Amino acid sequence: MVNREFQLIAFTADDTGMENPATVPNIRIGGTLSADQKQLAIRYELAGSLAQILLPDAGKQAHRRDNLWQTTCFELFIRDCAKEEYWEYNLAPSHDWNVYHFQTYRQTLGEEAEISHLTISTRIKNQNAAMVTASLPLPSALIGCDLAIGISSVIEDTRGKLHYYALSHRQAAPDFHDPDGFGLILPINSDRQPAQDALSS
Repeated sequence: MVNREFQLIAFTADDTGMENPATVPNIRIGGTLSADQKQLAIRYELAGSLAQILLPDAGKQAHRRDNLWQTTCFELFIRDCAKEEYWEYNLAPSHDWNVYHFQTYRQTLGEEAEISHLTISTRIKNQNAAMVTASLPLPSALIGCDLAIGISSVIEDTRGKLHYYALSHRQAAPDFHDPDGFGLILPINSDRQPAQDALSS
C-alpha cells in the first residue's frame, strides 16, 4: 500500500486578468491518496468559507453522468508512467460520477466500460469543513503499474463562477489534462518513494 498527502493550488492569473486572485473563494483543498495493485482510495478535504461555494446535495442514487465539471466536481487523472494513455475520474459531491479513457492528450476513447460503479461519500462537518471520499477501481491496463497522477477540482462559487484547483498549473489557462500536471508519482511496483515530484511546483 502506497500513501501520499496532497495540497491543491487555485489557478490565478498574472496581468492577463483571467482570474483575479481576489475573486478566488477563501477555501483550501487538500487530502490523501492511497493505492494498492487494484484500486485507489482518495479523500478530498475542504476547509475555509464553504458558504462561498456550491456543494450539490447528495442524491438518493448515484448516476453516471457527463459534464460534471460544469459545477463543483473533484477529479483525478491517472496514467502508467511509461505510457501516454490516461484515465479521468469525475467525482461529484452529489455522488454522480464518470470515468473516461484517453488515448493521448485530449484524444478520448469514450467512457471506460470496465468501470461500472464508483463509491463516493460526502460529509459536511460544519460551515468550515467538508470531506469527499471515493474508492476508485483501476482499469486492468493500470494494475501493477507505477502511476503518474493529477489531482484537481472544479469549484463553483455562489455567483456561478468556476474556479480551478490542481497540484500545479503549468499553462496560461487551467488544463487538468496537461501531462506535466500528473505530478504525484505512486511507485506501485516497489516500496521506493520518488526522490521528487511536482506536488507543489
